[in-house]
Amino acid sequence: MMTLRNDELPALIVGGDSLVGGEIRRQLNEAKRPFAFTSRKGTDGAIPLDLAVPDMHALETVDTDTVFFCAAVTNMAACEADPAGTWRINVDHTLDLIRYWSERHAHVVFFSSSQVFDGDTPAPDETAEICPKNEYGRQKTAVENEIAEAGLPAAIVRPTKILADHPVGMFAQWWQLLNGNEKAYAASNLSFAPIPVRDVADLSIRLAARRRDGLWHIASRNSIAYDAAARLMARMAGLPVSLVESEVLTEEKVPAIFRHRFTDLATDKVVQELNFPIKSAEEILQSLFAHLRTSGRTAP
Repeated sequence: MMTLRNDELPALIVGGDSLVGGEIRRQLNEAKRPFAFTSRKGTDGAIPLDLAVPDMHALETVDTDTVFFCAAVTNMAACEADPAGTWRINVDHTLDLIRYWSERHAHVVFFSSSQVFDGDTPAPDETAEICPKNEYGRQKTAVENEIAEAGLPAAIVRPTKILADHPVGMFAQWWQLLNGNEKAYAASNLSFAPIPVRDVADLSIRLAARRRDGLWHIASRNSIAYDAAARLMARMAGLPVSLVESEVLTEEKVPAIFRHRFTDLATDKVVQELNFPIKSAEEILQSLFAHLRTSGRTAP
């Protein structure tokens, strides 16, 4: 992992107790690089900051030249349900803070999303036209556009589906069902291009260290259907693959605005310009599922 170049000023992680923010903290701590972080949850050691009502005075305690912007409302259904409220957080106040640090000559790494695309084109690269079809994607697009139009010093990272370092969510549910000899239902008409959170953090630290601006994609080399992922989990854990049942997701279960036909992104830029390693979806999932056991004692 590359460390940030200035050993005197601490990096600032906005949303330091988020999935990505927490991993950036871990990697910077491992590299013995000083950092500060914000939280709206009252996390010990954090600078209090709530993007719904940001208090700029709280930020005056930190002199930094590097900001990782990890805070946002990422629940897509919540953005659809409250577009005005989430817009204030994800766009208005986010841009206020990015401008604040830009005026102080700090370099920002901002996390956008593959949701800026509509998913109708396979593996779009950083030059492809963006065309979001849900509110979350529109909000990320608005921030991207303002950063570009204002010439703000920021790297924009577009990740696909970010995975924690252990199975959570539906992965944990599949394991519990299969380990209990029950059927696990997984979508056959929905795919994902997984990327480990440690790789997202690693890339962001590399971009910050080199003070690179512009758009950067990070994803697995290919996508995989959810039912294929569930079968891979079953095989690796020594559980009955026959218990995995494929299902076709309907509009009622997952609205079309949240479903993409193609979920992969082109990653040639990070490979060629940063020598960043890109793995296949299967390799990434094998690493995620590697510790699972059928004994019932090792749960995700």
